[in-house]
Amino acid sequence: MFRCLPIIVAVFVLALPGAATAQQPLGSLQRAADPPPETVTNEVIVQFAAGVSANSRSKVRRDADVGAVEAMYRPGQQLLKVQPGQTVSDAIQELERDPQVIYAQPNRIYQAAAVPDDAAFGHLWGLRNLGQTLKGIPGTPGTPGADIGATAAWDRTVGSRSIVVAVADTGIAYDHPDLAANIWTNDDPVNGVDDDHNGFVDDVRGRDFVDNDNDPRDLNAHGTHVAGTIGAVGSNRIGVAGVNWAVSLLPVRVLDAQSSGTSESIANGFNYAAAEGARVVNASLGVSADTDPAMSAAIAAHPDTLFVVAAGNDGQNNDGEFPHVPCNLPAPNLICVAATTQSDGLADFSNVGAISVDLGAPGTNVYSTLTSFNVQDDLEVNLTRWIAQAPWARTGSTSADGAFSVTDSPNGSYANNADTSLRTAAAVPMTGQGCRVAYELRLDSERDFDHLHIETSPNGLTWTERDRWSGSTDREFYALTTNLPTTSTPQFVRFRFTSDGDLVGDGAYLDNLKIGCVDATYDGTEYGFLEGTSMATPQVVGAAALALALKPSATVAELKNALLTTGDRLPALEGLTVTGRRLNVAALLNAISPPPPPPPTGGGGGGGGGGGGGTANVPPAPPVVPPRPVEQSPVVETLASVKVGRCRQSKRGSRSVLRCSVSSADALTSASLVVKRGRRTLAKGSARPKHGVLSLSLKRKLRVGKYTVSLLLRDSASHTRKVTHRFRVT
Repeated sequence: MFRCLPIIVAVFVLALPGAATAQQPLGSLQRAADPPPETVTNEVIVQFAAGVSANSRSKVRRDADVGAVEAMYRPGQQLLKVQPGQTVSDAIQELERDPQVIYAQPNRIYQAAAVPDDAAFGHLWGLRNLGQTLKGIPGTPGTPGADIGATAAWDRTVGSRSIVVAVADTGIAYDHPDLAANIWTNDDPVNGVDDDHNGFVDDVRGRDFVDNDNDPRDLNAHGTHVAGTIGAVGSNRIGVAGVNWAVSLLPVRVLDAQSSGTSESIANGFNYAAAEGARVVNASLGVSADTDPAMSAAIAAHPDTLFVVAAGNDGQNNDGEFPHVPCNLPAPNLICVAATTQSDGLADFSNVGAISVDLGAPGTNVYSTLTSFNVQDDLEVNLTRWIAQAPWARTGSTSADGAFSVTDSPNGSYANNADTSLRTAAAVPMTGQGCRVAYELRLDSERDFDHLHIETSPNGLTWTERDRWSGSTDREFYALTTNLPTTSTPQFVRFRFTSDGDLVGDGAYLDNLKIGCVDATYDGTEYGFLEGTSMATPQVVGAAALALALKPSATVAELKNALLTTGDRLPALEGLTVTGRRLNVAALLNAISPPPPPPPTGGGGGGGGGGGGGTANVPPAPPVVPPRPVEQSPVVETLASVKVGRCRQSKRGSRSVLRCSVSSADALTSASLVVKRGRRTLAKGSARPKHGVLSLSLKRKLRVGKYTVSLLLRDSASHTRKVTHRFRVT
C-alpha cells in the first residue's frame, strides 16, 4: 500500500508516496479530510463458473439488474455496472444466488563483505547499519547490526537479471539512471502489434492497468521508491544499491497518481505479472477489509509466484476488528511484512498480527529512488523564490536533511490567532502529469484547531485549499505530498499556518520541498526518504529474488519457509507476528543453498580431507513453519457476522407477514425494517429475532415482483449496522 502515518488526520486524500492505497505513515499528525471511498461507485466484479455460455451470463446479469463493462484477465471474470435503482450489495446478493456464479464482490479501492560504491550507500541502514544517524538535525541514530545482513549476502550473489520481480504499484520511473539497466523488457516492441500474443499490444516494459495502456510510468513516486529498494543498480557509483544489484524489474501499474487502485486493476495486475514470469510480486498496498475474492483468485491461480504484501500502517492488530487485505488472505504463496526501526524496534505505525503478519523488515527512514519532477526548490540555499510573511523564516535549529528548514515560528511557539504564510514568488507551471508538491514536515500544533494549510491560486489572490495538517509528528520529519491540479494555468503555491485563541505549540517546519510534475529528465537528485510497511515489503522481496538468483530451482514453499525461519528474533516482534523475526538475507541464502564446507584444518594427511568432517559446519535445515490456518481466530458473533437469508411472505391469521431469516441472530437484540418496491415504502416496523427469523406485519399482501428490505440491526451495546436485502415475491 501503502504509508498512512500514525499521527495525522487528513483533510484531503493522501496522495503520495504514501496503499487499495499504497502504504505510507504518520504518528499523531492528522490530515484533515473526508475519508477516501472504499469502493468504486456502482461497480461489481463477478466470477462465472467454467463453461457458462455468453447467453447464460447475459441472463444472469439481466436478472440482477447489472450490465457488463468489460471482461477481465481471468476467463469468466467480468467488471459489471449496477443499474439505476439497484445497489452494489443488492446486486452481489442477487448474483451469488445463481449457481452459475462462483462469487461477486465490490470493486474495492485499495488507499511504501561486498560493499557497493554507490554514492548514498551510507544512507541505507537497512542493508548495513553501523549506528549511523540519518535525516538532518537532530537526526535519528541507529543500532549497529540492526539490518538485514546484505553485505554478507552479497559475498555469495548480487542477483541475476534472469529473475523477474514485478512491482504492482504506482508504476516505475523506468528510465531512472539507477533503475533503467534493471527494467524488464518484453519481446513485444512498440509497433501496434501484439508480437508475443499475450493479449496486450506493445507491452515492451510492462503494463498500466489504471489507464489500460502500455506505459507504466510512475506519476507518484511510491512504486519507484519500492523498485529502488528491490533492485537499484549496485556499484555504479551513483545513488543507491538495491538488495539486488542485478534483477529484472517488471513495472505493473495498478495504483494511480494519488496512490489508489481498485480490486479490478490489482487483480488484473497480479494475473499479468505472474503470467509474464514474475517469480515474486511486490504489493505494497492494502485496504481494511475482510476479503477480496478477485485478488485471492489471482494469487491462488499462480502458486509458483510468491506474493509479498504490506501489513498496513494503521498501528492496529490485523487479527482483530480491522483485518487488512491482502495481508490477511490465507494463501500459501503469500507473505505479509511489518516495519521495523533503525534500532530493531517495531515501527509505531506498523500493523501487526500473530496470525496474519509473518515477519518484519526495515521500514523507517528508507532511502531510495524517486520519480523526477520538472520544478524543484529545497529551501536550502535561500528564500529568494518565496515570499515569507513574518514570522516565517529559515532556521538552523532542525532539518529533515542538510542544515536548514523553514518555519512559521522561529522564536518558539506560534502565537494565538495566527494567520501567516509562505508562498511562491511566481506561479509554477502545472502542465504534464502527476503534478504535486512534495515536502517533509515536522509539526507540533493543537490537533483539529491549529493547521498547516497547503493552497494554490491562479492569480495569488483567490486561494483553494488542497490539503491541511494538524497534530504532532513527535519531533520527526515526515515525507508527504499534496496533489496539485493539472492545468494550463500556472499556479502559486502557499503554505499557510492558522491557529485559534487557545493552546499553542512549536509550529510547522518544512524541508526538501519539490513542486512540479513528472518528467523524464534526471539530475541526480531523484532520491529520498520514505517510511511505511510499503518500504519494508521490498526488503523481503529483494531478499527472495536474491535467494532465487542463488538457487533458481527453489519452490515457493521452500522460499517462504526459508524466509520465515531464518530471520533474527526480535523482542519487539514476539507475539505480534507469526515468526517474531526480522529479515536476515544472509541467513536466508545459507538456508536456501548452504555454502560449501570450509577446508579441513589440522595436521597431516593430504588426500581428500576424509571422513565427512567438512560437513559439520553446514547449517541444519531450518524447521518448517506450518501454514497459516484458514480460520484465523475463533468466530465471535457480532453485528458484522449477521447475514440476511431468504425473505418470504406468509399468512398470520388475516394478515400477511414478511419473514426474513438471519444468521448469527444471537448477536441481535432488535431490528428496524423498511420494505420498498422501487422508491415506494410499503411497510415498516421493528422486530426481535425469534428462532433466527425477523417478522414484520404487512398491511397488504405483496404482489409478484422485486422488493427491497432495509434493516437497521442493533445489539445489546446499542451498536447498529445497516443491511439491505433484495427479494422476490413469486
